[in-house]
Amino acid sequence: MFLPGRYSDSELFSEALYSITNLFQLFIDYESANVLLLANHSKTSNGDVLPPHYYLPTLKWINIIQNLELFLEVLASKKFSKFGRKTTILIIELLKALLRVNLLIKTNGNMLIHNSFHVPSQDVKSIIDEYDRRNSNSSKESVHDTNNDYIQGKRKTLLDDYKNTSTQQAELEKELKSPPQDSTMIPLLPPYAPRDLTTKVIGELLNIFRPVIYWISRCICDKRSWKPWFISLFIELLSGSFSEFGHNSQPQRVPISTLEQLELNRRKKLLLYYIIRKPFYDKFIGDGVVIRLLNFFKKIPILKILIDILLSYISAMRTRYFYTSTS
Repeated sequence: MFLPGRYSDSELFSEALYSITNLFQLFIDYESANVLLLANHSKTSNGDVLPPHYYLPTLKWINIIQNLELFLEVLASKKFSKFGRKTTILIIELLKALLRVNLLIKTNGNMLIHNSFHVPSQDVKSIIDEYDRRNSNSSKESVHDTNNDYIQGKRKTLLDDYKNTSTQQAELEKELKSPPQDSTMIPLLPPYAPRDLTTKVIGELLNIFRPVIYWISRCICDKRSWKPWFISLFIELLSGSFSEFGHNSQPQRVPISTLEQLELNRRKKLLLYYIIRKPFYDKFIGDGVVIRLLNFFKKIPILKILIDILLSYISAMRTRYFYTSTS
């Protein structure tokens, strides 16, 4: 929602506030994810798989850019020239593409299966409570041992304290290296390169640079041209084909992991954005057959409210929550 008041930059301030809120939440999630990873937990209580250590820092920067890009686009459209707006969007898309290429190198050509991360607050709280409980038990045992020493007439020396501290430190390191049975150890090193490396890399590179190619074609072609729409859709379908079916060309079929299948399903759902992207939206929805059909049904009192809600939701998706290149 926009900020109240007669401000010409109301939308800009609203996007800035929204971006700051998201960045604050991202910082909390990043620190919480590190806490869970240090405790050798690979999943949250919601069942979401956390990105590993080598993956998380780069993914953090990608999410930072994603949280800022809509604000930067609104800023460029209000304060910069038309060329400045186009350049700003191109720089944003190039930065995200280069960071994803860096992730592709880090994962040895495996599919980029993590796009965001969120850690529920109760997960970190449970780990901290467990840590405090262990420290409390350790302190009680230490006090009990000291009292026994005094009762038996022994005097604790500095050497005894040093040995006790060294023993506790060794036990803590051993406990961190051997995770509990109800958690999964996060691998510190990335996985090996897949057997279908060539097809996987081609599919990922097409998916990574598709937003950049789409925006460049948008800048070159006319606003009402269908070329950027078809080029982007073709690249996306080709990327999915390489990532999902490229392994079938191998002598031995390479199975797709569960996380890879979830990522492929997510990318298929993103194809729905092509419905509200220019010029398809303008041709068939905005001023086309769909809007005329909806206006016809608005004459029915019961459906009028539902159709108005649907149209306002589509408009909000297009103007505020839909990124130009859906990257």
